[in-house]
Amino acid sequence: MPWQEQRGYEDDDVRTEAKIEIREEIREWDYGEYEGLRSKEIQEMRKQEGKGEWDIWRDGCPGGEYVL
Repeated sequence: MPWQEQRGYEDDDVRTEAKIEIREEIREWDYGEYEGLRSKEIQEMRKQEGKGEWDIWRDGCPGGEYVL
């Protein structure tokens, strides 16, 4: 579960009241050249390349999803 990886929880009994909505149009995202990278890694890579901060909804992904 996400909280196990991010916060170190190992207890499978962790509960949340979060509402989940599965939407076909955003179910799977093509990250192109960013595939397998975490947002933090993408931000650092862009910083080293002299590019501005990255926002997937604004900037899309090179070789993958793009913003119209």
